Amino acid sequence: MKKFIRIIVLILSLSILTGCAYLNDYTNHSAQVKQDFIDRIAKDVVEVNQNTTILNSFVIAQAALESNYGRSELAQNYHNLFGVKAGSQSQNKVTLPTQEYVNGEFKTYNLDFQVYDSDKTAIQAHQKLLLYGTTWNSKQYESVLKSKNYKEASLALQKSGYATDPEYADKIVSIIEAYDLYNYD
Repeated sequence: MKKFIRIIVLILSLSILTGCAYLNDYTNHSAQVKQDFIDRIAKDVVEVNQNTTILNSFVIAQAALESNYGRSELAQNYHNLFGVKAGSQSQNKVTLPTQEYVNGEFKTYNLDFQVYDSDKTAIQAHQKLLLYGTTWNSKQYESVLKSKNYKEASLALQKSGYATDPEYADKIVSIIEAYDLYNYD
């Protein structure tokens, strides 16, 4: 009986160790996927924003957050890195489910999102939105442009109404600091 128990303990121990190794490989793979996404878009972000006051760290982190590091369906299939909704006149749009924070809770809605030809085109459109605002408020993101650091820019974007998530700015800051994205500013 003792031998049987030892065998069971050994099998369980190996299962746990194997599971932990798998989990660690998955975590490392996931971290590499995230870094690969950052490396892939950083060059375009820096190039597109080179003659503006837009902070590159903030844009890279926002794209990472909105697209789940390029893994969302919206990013993979439609190059929409920033979760940009489509205007009523847009011909290039797709309807997908999304979570919006309304009345103190997240709710799922099917909404129209803009479709882009490439990631760089999405980055250029994002820059244009920040620089020129929306059709109803050309100065909507002026406070983002005047921000002196990524923390100010993230908070200004949240206060400007870009996202409904009440923790949006904190999430952007967290990504910037986790990946040292301030080095791109």
